[in-house]
Amino acid sequence: MKPLFLLLALLGSVPCVSGGGRDAPSLELELRAALLAVDADLSSRERFGERLEPAASAAATWLLRDHWAAFLQLGTAEPSIEQDRAGARMTTLRAGATLYLRPHWRRSQYFARFGLGNATVDPSGSRDFSRPEVSLGFGRRRLQGRRARAAWEIRVDRSLGTAGPDDAPWTHLSFGVILGWDPASRPAPGAGRVDPG
Repeated sequence: MKPLFLLLALLGSVPCVSGGGRDAPSLELELRAALLAVDADLSSRERFGERLEPAASAAATWLLRDHWAAFLQLGTAEPSIEQDRAGARMTTLRAGATLYLRPHWRRSQYFARFGLGNATVDPSGSRDFSRPEVSLGFGRRRLQGRRARAAWEIRVDRSLGTAGPDDAPWTHLSFGVILGWDPASRPAPGAGRVDPG
């Protein structure tokens, strides 16, 4: 978990650019706790979702326009998978874009998140390996006070490439709860124009 907090501290030191309008770039920091439906043999062939494993991630989201944001996310999980890889540590780093179906400064909105990154698996007693991953998520976020946000997200991660013990891709499904906040002292873009819904 230590790398997650280091990432948040680093990104929290990045200055936010304020133009005073709803389209002004703004930074949000996020913590995500999730249950991961593990692909038990890392091949999508059998026992998919047989176990639910905890996962966590930290992210920075740059709100670029009313309906668009860019994000960078670092995640970790320790899924119990088949063969001699029990207790493997999986670390993911992904970047991508978020589409808000309503302007992000509204009190609540649904969103879709598209990501591309890399997953590194460090098996217990075996050699580690990495694969690219693509992800697609859908959820809803809601403003909690002036600077805090709460959200839920359902996300599917799909691996690419053939590295590792099996050349078949794996698929992971997760349900996450996200807590986010604006580290700046100023109000978020659109403050004073937040609608009731």
